[in-house]
Amino acid sequence: QMPTSELEKRRMAYFFCDSLTELFNEDYLQTILNTLDHPFKSLNILELKDFTHYNKKYSWDEGNKIIKSFAQFLKQKFPEAIIIRFHGDDFVILHKYNFKVKIDNISTFKQIDKINIDIHSYAIDEYFDFKKFQQISSHTV
Repeated sequence: QMPTSELEKRRMAYFFCDSLTELFNEDYLQTILNTLDHPFKSLNILELKDFTHYNKKYSWDEGNKIIKSFAQFLKQKFPEAIIIRFHGDDFVILHKYNFKVKIDNISTFKQIDKINIDIHSYAIDEYFDFKKFQQISSHTV
């Protein structure tokens, strides 16, 4: 459930906000997907491949700049979605309708040439199993 008052927004930010990107964090994703009455129909994972290598080559500070910049890009590109920082250098996009993110959707990110991205898309329906998703995502992401 999304917050309806300013107090609820501040409370939610305290518990569910990622400090680097100001996106929602993994705890929020777990809370949402463990709630039966959430409105989301699709989940997309944007996996930044070998990002640790980027951090080692250019520095963690430079890596954080890319992460933060990519987070802002995703918020602007998908304003109707919930964007979550996931597993440190990956992102989850939740939509209220069926939507598969494709590389064309994110190819305008100005630093796309610095990162390698895999995209995994899932329909959230009566067959979606959050526990199974957690197992899959811990192996693929």
